[in-house]
Amino acid sequence: MFLSPKLKYNEYDNIYITNISAFMKREKWIDVLRGIAIIAVITDHLFVFFPKIRITEVGWHTFFSVNWFIFLSAVTNTLSYQKKKMSFPGSYLPYLKKRAVILLPYIFATVIYYLFYSYQHLNLPTLAEQIFYFTGSVHFYFILVIIELYLVFPLLYMIFTKVSKIWWHLAAIFIIAFSTMKLFPLNQPPWMYHPYTTFIASSYLLTFSLGILYMIYEKHFGKLLFIFSIVVFSIMEVFLFYSKGIFIISIPNLKLIAWSVSGIIISKTIISYPAIGRFLPRKTLAFLGKHSMFIYLFHFLILELMSKINIFFIAILAFVISILGSLMIEYLYNRLQTGVNIILKRE
Repeated sequence: MFLSPKLKYNEYDNIYITNISAFMKREKWIDVLRGIAIIAVITDHLFVFFPKIRITEVGWHTFFSVNWFIFLSAVTNTLSYQKKKMSFPGSYLPYLKKRAVILLPYIFATVIYYLFYSYQHLNLPTLAEQIFYFTGSVHFYFILVIIELYLVFPLLYMIFTKVSKIWWHLAAIFIIAFSTMKLFPLNQPPWMYHPYTTFIASSYLLTFSLGILYMIYEKHFGKLLFIFSIVVFSIMEVFLFYSKGIFIISIPNLKLIAWSVSGIIISKTIISYPAIGRFLPRKTLAFLGKHSMFIYLFHFLILELMSKINIFFIAILAFVISILGSLMIEYLYNRLQTGVNIILKRE
């Protein structure tokens, strides 16, 4: 079937695979798309620190990144819940315990940023405050958004799976969209809000919910979703250029979400098709996606450092160094973590 490979279950590997490409295990396509998203994040921030090289149209086409990460987070949570047959509220605490590991690299990153910015005036209470309030760097808001979405995922999954009727799911999506975009909208970008004063993940709740539903319907309606996504994405893309990027703003809105989600569904389907996918650097993208957390956490600091030398070729070099530097920091972090674990075991 065109662009819609049938799925079969491989009990030996305990994962779903396609009958056309062993590469396109679910874990792999998720990493590939994360790789694309992290490249978009770096490009966006590169334009911030090196405005002279900014290309407006390219800048517009980086704003899907956060929605892609949110969507893929919903996908991975859904896969995990399905595989382990978890249920709410029985499996809630084990589920949260596993997701809490995201805090370790975040805390490590906050410490590094604090030492860099405040090495002359070190103050432990200030550091603790930055960790608790996610204010070590402007882009750390995303960690809090993910944590908030983790907290509500089991409830959302239960709502979507208890009643397996399409009309019920459409009604739920409408309620979520109306309540988060109209009744209780965020009037500023998420990072402008003081943590714990509002549910800053609310503007991403629709994207997150669509990610859950995609995994519920993709197996049976993959081709239909692909065709529908092409129509939606095409309309949004025309509007994007016609309005000169008016809906590409920091606050998620329905147009931006429709553009981002339709784009990720199209991309997922395309990379699943060998005739097209073989021309893409899938292994490189999957590698970047696998390490996207540390790249996200540390690329910002590296770009800021390199922006002190505002020369064109430095800007191009900064893109590469921000990735390589982040990977090096991740390597050191893993070695440090291994060492700590060995010491703890000895004691």
